Amino acid sequence: MTSDRREYLWKIEDFSSFSITGDFLAAEIEKVIEKIGPKKFVGLVTDGAANCVAARRKINEKYPNIFTMWCVAHHLNLLSKDLCKHEFADNTIKKCQILVNFFKKSHLGMAAL
Repeated sequence: MTSDRREYLWKIEDFSSFSITGDFLAAEIEKVIEKIGPKKFVGLVTDGAANCVAARRKINEKYPNIFTMWCVAHHLNLLSKDLCKHEFADNTIKKCQILVNFFKKSHLGMAAL
């Protein structure tokens, strides 16, 4: 993302035939950083997989000016998935769905709402 809030996708590659280790990811990330220029980077965001953590550590060692972090949205998604597995959350969601269905199907209920 640029200073004027434009987002760019630099490249997409199929790495399915490679072993995606921390070293491999760090090397691929470093290629992009070097091509664009390390001074143009402020941060690097990945998920929390062990290979991504290792890659972030390597990038941070070589480029201490680049802030490396976990993707908050990814972690919130994982957390919400785990919370929804609990019986209390499941029951609450079911009860909310009953209310939603009532108001969607009831003209009087919708008018009162």
